[in-house]
This record gives sequence, C-alpha cells and structure tokens, in this order.
Amino acid sequence: MPEKRSAKTRVRDFDEIYKEFVTEEAAKQAGRCSQCGVPFCQIHCPLGNNIPDWLKLTAEGRLEEAYEVASATNNMPEVCGRICPQDRLCEGNCVIEKGFNSVTIGSVEKYITDTAWDNGWVKPITPRIEREHSVGIVGGEPKCCKSFLALDIAVAVAGGVPCLRRFAPAQTGRVLLFAAEDALTTVRQRLDGICTAAECKLAALDLQVIVAATVRLDLELDRDRLDDTVRALRPALLVLDPFVRLHRIDENVSAEVAPLLDFLRGLQRRYQCAVVLVHHARKGASHLRAGQALRGSSELHAWGDSNLYLRRTGDDDALALTIEHRAAASSAGHCLRLLARGDSLALHADEPPDTTAPAPLPPAAIERVEAALASSPAPLPLKAVRAVVKLRAATVSDALATLVTQGRIARTSSGYIIASR
Repeated sequence: MPEKRSAKTRVRDFDEIYKEFVTEEAAKQAGRCSQCGVPFCQIHCPLGNNIPDWLKLTAEGRLEEAYEVASATNNMPEVCGRICPQDRLCEGNCVIEKGFNSVTIGSVEKYITDTAWDNGWVKPITPRIEREHSVGIVGGEPKCCKSFLALDIAVAVAGGVPCLRRFAPAQTGRVLLFAAEDALTTVRQRLDGICTAAECKLAALDLQVIVAATVRLDLELDRDRLDDTVRALRPALLVLDPFVRLHRIDENVSAEVAPLLDFLRGLQRRYQCAVVLVHHARKGASHLRAGQALRGSSELHAWGDSNLYLRRTGDDDALALTIEHRAAASSAGHCLRLLARGDSLALHADEPPDTTAPAPLPPAAIERVEAALASSPAPLPLKAVRAVVKLRAATVSDALATLVTQGRIARTSSGYIIASR
C-alpha cells in the first residue's frame, strides 16, 4: 500500500488518506500478480473487470494501455479504486492472500486512473452516432386516456401539428401504429376526432396501421415480422399500445422483460425510429412517484428516455401529466382534459397559470390582521402583528400592504393602525 498520511496532517485538509504510488512501487505491486489461470479477483468483481490484464500492463510500464483496459468495463475506475470494498471482493479472493498479503488491486487501479488524468488520456465518452430519436413510455392508471395521448402524439408527428394543441413536434414523418386493444373503427374514430381538434385531415397524414390480430414480442417470428415492417416503412415513430397485449411473459421478472425492451431499443437504433410504448400503472400505486408506479419490472421505468405519466387528480375530469427525461429536467403540473368540441373528442391542455402575478391572499389572512389591529389601542409594528395572528412574516407583510392600499389601515411611525381612528 502507499504510505499513509499522519492523522495530524489529515485533520488540516480534505486530501486523501494515503499518498500516491510512485511508478516503481506500483509496477512492483502489480508484478506480484500470479496471472493465475482462473482469476478469482475478476470472478468476484461485480463489474467483471479485467484485473489480471491491467495489472500485467502496469507491471510492464504500459500505463495508457492499462487505463484503456480498466475503463473498458468500468465508466468510473477512478471512483472504484477509492471506494470499492476490495478487501471483500477482488483482493479478498486473491490466491496469494494467505500468508503473503494480496495484491493491492484498488491502489494500483487508483494509480492507473490518476496517471491517466494527469496525462490527458481520459476522454469523454461520446456515441459513435448521435441519434435524434428515443424511446419512451406513456403510462398511467386505467381509464386515464393513455391511448388518446399516444394517438395525439402520432397525429402531431405525422401531421406536423402541435401535440395537445400546444407542443410542437421536433421532427415529423411517417408513423406506424399498432393498437392491440381497440377495434380499427374505434381507432379511426379517435384519430378523426384528434385531427378535427388539430385542424388537419386524417387522409393527408402518413399514418400506417398494423392490422394483424396480434403482435407477440416474445415470439421470434413476430419480432422478425415487426423488424421487416419497420425496415420497409422506415417510420419516424412506432406506437405500440399497450405493452400487456404484446407478450405472454411475467412482467415482474426482469430477465423476461429486458429482452423485449432490448428488441425495441434495437429497432430505434437500427432504423432511427422513435418508439412509444403504452403501459399500465399498478393498482393502488397513486402514492408512488409516477415512474415507480408502472406495473411490472423496474426495467420498464429505466428503459424510457422520455416517459409521460397520466393520473386522475380528483378534480372532475382533470388529468395530471408528469414528464420524466433521462437527460433533461423533468416537469410536472400539466393539466389535461378530454373534451368534446363539435365533432372532435381529444385531449386538451389547460392554459398554464400566470406565474408573473402574485397569488391573492386568502381572505382569512387579511381579516385576521385587520382584527388584530382593531383590537389594539395603539399602533402595532409588523412583528407585533405577526405575534398576534401567528402567520408567516411574508403573509403578514402582504396583508398589511393590501389593507393600506385599500385604505382600511394606515401606517404611522410607530406601526399600523385602523384608518378610522
């Protein structure tokens, strides 16, 4: 191990406990690795890091190559070298541990990555292809208009019109839709209503519908057929509604759900096609965060790049829309309603509240402040008023300002007083 800094020195800073390896000592320590045929250190590493390989490269002085090997299976080897419990994992299972002390794998890993940072070998991870399309879930409780929202997204992309009459699509193009639960006549009726609300014609949209009776993502034949269809049509958006009708697997088992989601992710990457998957929330999960309320494995929540969730608010027919993104700020507070206007039946977003105007004070606050001043024989300063009414300083200050503006109280050098006195 590198030399340990004294406690007297450490209490004066926030630097690390151990000093850094010098090159010769790091090479000497890495050279102790016996390069055994069955690398128990690698087997017991949760990440499966190629520990013997980068130890050998370090012993040979090939540190840049050692860093490349260390970072090939680990996004943050500099962190693992510091906080990973090596004594219970890789070092604890080193075959030379008994009687000779194990190779200090964590310290060597830290030395490799620190050297990489010092020499500028660490480069940001960038995708080989920047993709403009993503995958996402439209989720929510039963009867929350998930299908209406998915169809609204489809019309927006196919027609280049604002989704929900407010949100303009970033890209437009052909849409491929499979609605597994609703009859084609019902789907067409809903699309007609949405198009009427969006002031466009359904016949003018490049919207293709899969008319097969079933599509099973857990069957290889159906996966191949869907792949062929997407490859032939090259849609900008694929909408699958709902997930529960696309398989016969146990949604609670990650090992069964993940391959299906991987297949859909593969479609997105191979054909530059965004994918929307409609899925249900669990029963009795209204108290959970939107994404955590999805039914089945957490793989579903983790899979989406951008997920939309709908919930009933208890306010008549109002629906609360929550949006979560993998790489952007999330947003909540959008209120939607399914409204029939003439021949159209579609979701509409309520107008956002005016955040520039302050919310009016509740009448009770103003009345309590006025009553406190009326019961006092002398003027009261703000602090004294607050002590009487037991309200926050900001609330009392706003109430006093309102009463002064209305002429109901007056401000004097010693405080506030009822104007009629």
